[in-house]
Amino acid sequence: MSGKEESFATMDSTYKSKIKLGDEKALQVDAMGAMEVPKNEGTKKVKNIYYTSNLKYNLLSVGKMMEKNYRLIFFDGKCVIFDKKKL
Repeated sequence: MSGKEESFATMDSTYKSKIKLGDEKALQVDAMGAMEVPKNEGTKKVKNIYYTSNLKYNLLSVGKMMEKNYRLIFFDGKCVIFDKKKL
């Protein structure tokens, strides 16, 4: 989820939804799109990312990434994401 519209490669602004955050507060989703994320070999398009103009920081759902078979390692203030299928 991101509040930075300029980060999206594509965006469907007809998509509208509401989601609940961890503190049970509801947040309006203004659009859904895709971002191009840099990899060691080029870029990868990550789809189904929510855009909400009220968000100050990007949010990453660790649970959703694990559902999609990614491995995440957090260190030095960064998150490195690996595709389990390619390990």
